[in-house]
Amino acid sequence: MSIVDWSQTALKAVVEAKSETDFESAFDALFSQEATFVDNGVNKSRMDYMGELITTGVQFDSQTIKFEKFIEVSSEKGTQLGAVYELVGLQGSTTKSMQVVVNATIVKENGANKVTFLSQVATDH
Repeated sequence: MSIVDWSQTALKAVVEAKSETDFESAFDALFSQEATFVDNGVNKSRMDYMGELITTGVQFDSQTIKFEKFIEVSSEKGTQLGAVYELVGLQGSTTKSMQVVVNATIVKENGANKVTFLSQVATDH
């Protein structure tokens, strides 16, 4: 499976998780325990970023992800992945969407792909 295919599958599992247990399992499968995050210019710990995603997810009755663009470049530090996608959330009869631009570093960790660095900018769309 390519890095792009893996990242789409793993990210979709996080976004579309139906329970907190499913979300935590998907989050752990995607992100290294040592991952660092920059969210709209603010450094966040793994726990803070995870908590923010849980809080955002509970605001919606359902969430889906629409992938727009992916760019994959191999480097000495692992694979650099650039992505643009749209998150769409349904809250009652109201639909809200957000465009997200991501830069991530993905490495092999104990034989599995893991994101070790994620920087994202999200804007209402």
